[in-house]
Amino acid sequence: MSTSALQIMQLFEQRMPFLEKWEEHLAERDYAVCVDANERADELTVPLCLRHHNTEIAEIFKPNWSDPDALAGVVGRLDDLCSYWENVYAAHAAARERFAQARRKKRDYCLYLRSFSSVALNVLDERVGRAVAYVNTENLDRNVGMALADSADLLSPVTCQHPDDMALLEGKWRVAAFRVHDHTWQPVVQSAIGAAKCIVFYLDEATPGASFELDSIRARNLNARTVLVGSERASLPADSGSFAATFRASEFLTLSKDLMQARLRKPALKRLEGLMRDDFRPTPVDEALLSIPCNVVDPKVPERFAGKYDPFRTFCVTPSNLTAFGWFVSGLPDALLQWSEIDRLLYEQKRAPAIAAMNQLLGSLFRGGLGAASLGLTASLGGLIGLRAIVSHLVVVPDPAKSRARNDNLLRVLEIANRFDALTRRHDWRKYNDEWRKAIVEGRFYRA
Repeated sequence: MSTSALQIMQLFEQRMPFLEKWEEHLAERDYAVCVDANERADELTVPLCLRHHNTEIAEIFKPNWSDPDALAGVVGRLDDLCSYWENVYAAHAAARERFAQARRKKRDYCLYLRSFSSVALNVLDERVGRAVAYVNTENLDRNVGMALADSADLLSPVTCQHPDDMALLEGKWRVAAFRVHDHTWQPVVQSAIGAAKCIVFYLDEATPGASFELDSIRARNLNARTVLVGSERASLPADSGSFAATFRASEFLTLSKDLMQARLRKPALKRLEGLMRDDFRPTPVDEALLSIPCNVVDPKVPERFAGKYDPFRTFCVTPSNLTAFGWFVSGLPDALLQWSEIDRLLYEQKRAPAIAAMNQLLGSLFRGGLGAASLGLTASLGGLIGLRAIVSHLVVVPDPAKSRARNDNLLRVLEIANRFDALTRRHDWRKYNDEWRKAIVEGRFYRA
């Protein structure tokens, strides 16, 4: 049965204090409802960044974790998902540190403005699945970034993340990269442009985003601080002669025998070295760049709402995340309340819970987990994963060897839950995950 946006927001209003207690991303936030009150939450929209083969959240939360064989497949996927989350947060933190160093006048940075049209090729993008391909030539966006990173001692490069970043998905990111979304990127990029010592602008297909960035450079009279790098199909702007230099991608970098490694060609490196070491002093870094929040998932705020709210302090409920928000608002509180009752039954009355109660709890954990992941709610994701691990432990596995193997994997799941918690500021869930780990190790609930 579908639920309306109005019903979801009414439930959220009732549960807001509870949810803000357990999810730091919701605490001290304003809220914007960017959907019509009658819009229905019928089907979950899985975010773009969570539809890759190693971040498919449905393949994590749908299986039965109490089944040893099913859990064995879940653990690897869950580890990949957490690694992606960690890469996003680590690259974002590194970018904020780049801005902090520049603000303290310790070290200037080179801003890499990317061409998102060159990040990857969409091979398949359907509800049934998604696949992207990376064609490894000089024109590949990843290679430009890697070449700049190879000269990090000179350039201190910083850039913007893309959800299809090969570097984030493969766990080998090297360029500090801040996470922004459709409704937040413009002010951040403008500030980063204004405070850069030099800029590398990679041009591919003409897009509104690229036009905005070029206009921002011109408005700040930074043409002479900007090196244009064009793909083979790119058209350079009419005023390209006013920029510091122009290169084709094949002139800017070269691939080595190791096809995964790119290097700046000598003329490109020399020009960038000149810009980084001359007497030009960039505008001081805007302090707001030091506190850009990191959230893995873009809420996809409709254009008509963008700009009406503080983008960094407002949680937006949108057509894209309405179902996920509804699942989270019902799933997390229900799961915690249902677990509290089962836990009381186990400890005080020494009785096993009814199958119906267990199924109800597992349903809440499924909705809450998928909802939290689809919203990018890191704290709740860590807690719900941990809770599902201990709940799965309650189901007896008759075969002792399989039971031990499953418990070992449940302990790995709890380690991953704590890795999600480690990415948070308040670390609300660690003590619970550690207590659940202790219960499994001690065999507190039953002995197989």
